[in-house]
Amino acid sequence: MHRQNLDSLESRDAFDSRDALDSRDRRHAPVRRPLSRTVLIALIALNTLGVLAASACAPDTIIRRTAFINAPQAPVREGLALDKGQVRVSAHLSGVNTATTGSFFFFEPGSAEVGDPGVLIPDFQLGASLWAGLPGGLEFGGQFHYASMRWSDPNVNGVLPFPNGLEEDLFIGGLGLRLNVKTGEPRLALALMAELNFATIPEAIFICESTDTSVCSGERLVGEEAYRFDRIERDGFFLPNMALQLGWKFGDEALANADPYGDRESVALAPGRLRFMPYLLLGLQSSVTNTGFENDIATLPNDSLEALWMGYLGVGIDLTLEGLVIGTSVILPIEGEEAIDFGLVFNFRIGGQFQ
Repeated sequence: MHRQNLDSLESRDAFDSRDALDSRDRRHAPVRRPLSRTVLIALIALNTLGVLAASACAPDTIIRRTAFINAPQAPVREGLALDKGQVRVSAHLSGVNTATTGSFFFFEPGSAEVGDPGVLIPDFQLGASLWAGLPGGLEFGGQFHYASMRWSDPNVNGVLPFPNGLEEDLFIGGLGLRLNVKTGEPRLALALMAELNFATIPEAIFICESTDTSVCSGERLVGEEAYRFDRIERDGFFLPNMALQLGWKFGDEALANADPYGDRESVALAPGRLRFMPYLLLGLQSSVTNTGFENDIATLPNDSLEALWMGYLGVGIDLTLEGLVIGTSVILPIEGEEAIDFGLVFNFRIGGQFQ
């Protein structure tokens, strides 16, 4: 009897000890809670970024083309009017707000699709101009611009660079005409400007040469290594640039009673007097586009270059002081091609003006 009671007590003590140990383990064991909403959102965002990064690849089409095109810019004869017999000589710098990575101030190159253009856009262009004032408010002159392919960025991801040693420069030149329109207010300046420039645009053509048919058909993405350089085509383009300018002149009280298109002697300008004018621009100009990602092998013998028209809005200021000319403006092109975004274009000029 005593032995049974002893065994009963021992078994109860052992059971109580196991319960104590189990409860202590449960207190120290990590608690598995469901993922918080913040963690779930973060995971979804990371997954989305991965998908977007993967989609940034360009399609592996049968043909890829890369054209080096001109960037838009304001007319070289924006600003204050020239009197009859006056001559203005200026140096120009225009810059598209791109970075070396191809990122724009307002826009970033996206992923290309079949049929999209493939172009290189100069980050900036250098230029010079010579203009003269004629009777009746007319002005006539010429301009020249230069851009290097080393200063360019692609419009979309996947644009192939020109082969090493075959890079080309861009030379643009032409003539222009400006008409300064009389208004009822001497300080109100209205002008119509037109330029007709010419440039030869190069286009490099590449062919997909992979033995895997799923690559050249675009079913499987590989990249630049699937392409072989074929040749460079060139085509000449006339590049018009037309604009309406509306400004308000400051700095010469004598202008209030002067004929702005008469002889310079009729305007009693004080020596060294500062003149400046803020103005607005509304214009239309032309650049070039192409078919950079092409799946039709029948188009291989030809280039795909064609004109790209765009409107633009701008604002600027022009200043003259004892023959010194300084001016700046910024324009916003409104492109008709979704895959080409120029962003803002900044224009700077410095020069001299004399009788």
